[in-house]
Amino acid sequence: MNRIAVFCFCFMASVCLSPLTSQNLQAGALDSFLQELKTTTEEVIEETKAGLQVDDPAANQPKKISSKTALKAHDYESALTIEDKLCQRVVEPFELTGNFSSLFNNSLSTSLTSLITTSKVDKKKLLKSAKLEAKKMNWLPMSQEVYFGRQSHKDRFANDPQLIPRSKKGRVKRLYAQADKLLENVLAQIKEEHPYHFTIFLINSAEVNATAVQGGFLYVNTGVLDSDIAPLVLSHEIAHVLKRHQTRELQAQLIDTVETLEDLKDLLTKNTKKDRLKDLSRTISLEKRQNEFSRQQELQADACAIRIASQAGLNLKPLINRYIQALSGSDPKGDTNQGQSTTHPSYPDREKRMRAVLKQSQRNNVKE
Repeated sequence: MNRIAVFCFCFMASVCLSPLTSQNLQAGALDSFLQELKTTTEEVIEETKAGLQVDDPAANQPKKISSKTALKAHDYESALTIEDKLCQRVVEPFELTGNFSSLFNNSLSTSLTSLITTSKVDKKKLLKSAKLEAKKMNWLPMSQEVYFGRQSHKDRFANDPQLIPRSKKGRVKRLYAQADKLLENVLAQIKEEHPYHFTIFLINSAEVNATAVQGGFLYVNTGVLDSDIAPLVLSHEIAHVLKRHQTRELQAQLIDTVETLEDLKDLLTKNTKKDRLKDLSRTISLEKRQNEFSRQQELQADACAIRIASQAGLNLKPLINRYIQALSGSDPKGDTNQGQSTTHPSYPDREKRMRAVLKQSQRNNVKE
């Protein structure tokens, strides 16, 4: 076993890091990377050998996932548990150290499987596997998320004629006071700590609808303010931010710009400089994906909305009915048929998810 571990360590170090030179790395980066590799190799070899199927080695290779998959089911969603789907935690946890450890072990396991079964490592497949694992993680620093959110907001503020600038006079002042109070009440129901500072902006529209941008920028139609479903509408949008839905897509696009394993590690473990963020923002399609969420993201935001609103003691059963009715009248992307292909879930599915979470929340409240 020791001979295998030493061999694999030397082989991986020479193959994976051969394109790198010391001048391309910051002081100590290479030593750190090699140490991580050395300390995990023996354990991973044992797990890999135990999991190999002698009759069919190919069965242990990572499944190929089309790049188009992320458009309607983001890459990270394959890792969601039932607890995630029911929004047991409203705030998405951020654990960079654990995330990188998982990426490192999964990627190394893939390479060692290839090594033991074929006596060679395909660096392209290793990088592809590592990038897929990275897309399942929650790693983008808050400062960078806010940076991209602010860029999106600046663009909307400059180009959306329906966006109402804040004012200290008249009707606009009263509307913003009402909106700020609504936001304050909803945020008070979120018991988990989070790093976000939410800001609300009003859109001149009677339609009961709202949107959100990563970093905490909320856009609420004036028609929401006098609606009894306003807490659900706003909670849903806040949930998109707290669960980092758009940030997950942003992370995936950033990862797709990476061409080496070392660059991937740098992206996940170091604060990307703003100059590089500006360059990346020109190459990734932020605007195209700005207000599009997958089916699972919409269902999760609905679940989180119920978790949040249930803390306020509201009678949510009738509100869910009116919420679904409002959605079906304002959202052309949603479908009423289970099998219809769309980026949004069917309204029966959304209602079913919300009622299931409400039932669970009520049981929990009784126990407390």
